[in-house]
Amino acid sequence: MDLTKVRFGLEALCGRLEQTFIAKPFTWQGWNGAANGHGLALLKPAGTEFAATKLPIGETIARAAAPSYVADWSDLVAWAREGGEYVELCSECDGVGFTDCGHCGSYGGCGTCDGDGVEIANHEPAMIGEVRFNRRLLWHYLRSMPTTERVLVSIGGKLEPLAFTCADDRWRVYIMPMRESNDPAVTFPRGILRELAQA
Repeated sequence: MDLTKVRFGLEALCGRLEQTFIAKPFTWQGWNGAANGHGLALLKPAGTEFAATKLPIGETIARAAAPSYVADWSDLVAWAREGGEYVELCSECDGVGFTDCGHCGSYGGCGTCDGDGVEIANHEPAMIGEVRFNRRLLWHYLRSMPTTERVLVSIGGKLEPLAFTCADDRWRVYIMPMRESNDPAVTFPRGILRELAQA
């Protein structure tokens, strides 16, 4: 596995605020990981380690239900991709992170994206069981994971994270539920999922 690709992939999944614990990839109990406050990715290390984290990773994992479904990778990714991009280049600085001030002409950190170069796109709410989640966030995380044939899916109550685990446990993705809202939500196509016992 290309270590540069692993680092870059994990960095793309981190939260953007430098003063928080979610700004950089981390290592936790033998896993390399990244989080942005709404999603969590864990990867088996491939010869590289990051600093330890203060994030409550164990609590997030413990809140997720046990896997009860399996999905083909290609079907799951195709559906998630239809939701669109989670992050997009900032419209003010075109992804550079710096821009000219319209008042004084000085060059500095972009005020629109706080110097990150990206803006969070609108959410696309989706429902699977009782869990409301952001389909764009799911695509954002899955696209950074190594491809696989099958993914184990854990669906709990409406306040529990969804868990997507590579069948050979090389990686795990946890998507936190969204708050309840009257906004319409796309329904996750149950045809993608098969009962784990029948797969």
